[in-house]
Amino acid sequence: MPSGEQAPITSIGNLPLNSAVTLKNVLGVPSFKVDLMSVSRVTRDLNCLVTFFPHWCILQDLTTRTTIGLGEQ
Repeated sequence: MPSGEQAPITSIGNLPLNSAVTLKNVLGVPSFKVDLMSVSRVTRDLNCLVTFFPHWCILQDLTTRTTIGLGEQ
């Protein structure tokens, strides 16, 4: 973390975002009060792009530009 502190990872698993998309090797860190997502890793793993808006974002397949996920703040 930026402060140099460490937070223990207590689990590693898969996290379905919806019926079509699952994030693999997600790290479980119970001491975090919010969920964090690496945009770089998601775009590589899912071969997608992410567009951010003020209160939400959209994940789209790079090849077809179909929507594969939506996120809210």
